[in-house]
Amino acid sequence: MGLKIYNIEDLTPDQQQAYGIIQAQQEQSGLINDSSGLMNTQPLSTNFGFIRAPVETIIQGQVEGNAQIVIGKDRPGMIMGPGYGAIGAQGADSIDIVVGRGSSFNGGRGPAEGKVLNPNFNADAARIHISQMTDIDTNFGLAAGRDLTGNRSKGKSGIGIKADGVRIIGREGVKIVTGPSYASGPAEVNSRGESLEGKNPKIELIAGNGPSVGAGIGLQGITKGKNLEACLLTLVDHINKIIDRIIQLAMLQNAMNSVMGANIWHPHYAGAASFTFSQISDTIIVPLQALRLELTNYFPAEYLESGSDKYITSTNVFST
Repeated sequence: MGLKIYNIEDLTPDQQQAYGIIQAQQEQSGLINDSSGLMNTQPLSTNFGFIRAPVETIIQGQVEGNAQIVIGKDRPGMIMGPGYGAIGAQGADSIDIVVGRGSSFNGGRGPAEGKVLNPNFNADAARIHISQMTDIDTNFGLAAGRDLTGNRSKGKSGIGIKADGVRIIGREGVKIVTGPSYASGPAEVNSRGESLEGKNPKIELIAGNGPSVGAGIGLQGITKGKNLEACLLTLVDHINKIIDRIIQLAMLQNAMNSVMGANIWHPHYAGAASFTFSQISDTIIVPLQALRLELTNYFPAEYLESGSDKYITSTNVFST
């Protein structure tokens, strides 16, 4: 289905009549009308309003445009709440940059004529929301992830970016970093003045937002490449040692069978067999027992248990 960029059916009867007049004038004169939408003019569109809170300053271009910067208090919805601006919090200033208010209403046709809107983090087309004090996870409806105890970001500064498609581009690299700055000077604290010392904030890569995404359900620590490489090489080495012992066992068994077959009536048969069994114990049984101890105890403790320096699963970066 092709992308529909203009829908005359959503216009009022007066606007539809004006649209017909504009089209006729353009065809006759060849000139672009300022209300045609062509060449970055303002097209005829549905008129609707935004419910402005008393504290808010709104910056926008054309009156009919659907792009605004709202400077005010933390307000992810209606004036009476939710949000810290509704309960009179100090230090809850916000900047809400939004385009396409109510874009997904009416099957994607947007708000109806004359509708008045509040901020809607689900229905608005795209936004960058910056707030000094906010519940960022709750406002954007994000999965709890590893914070199953309820220790989500509440009443702290936050920046949320939401759109149909979000891209972060760095020509010479992109870094996603958690934790305080390591620059010289006093230890960095969070926006509430709380110490960050000893904390190791997590990075969570959640594909498919939902209430069931959490520890042990779908969100797991990602594998550390170098540790996994060392783990697998160690495992290969252990398996090779086992194969070597099994080969030696086969060779010794062949030798023992040869001795037993050739000297079955020889008076020294018992001594030869005894020597062969001693070889089997020294070269097969004892080393295999040592390898079993290595594989069942030391190997898992080194690579497969949390707390080890070589633990192959990250305890800081999680992904679905």
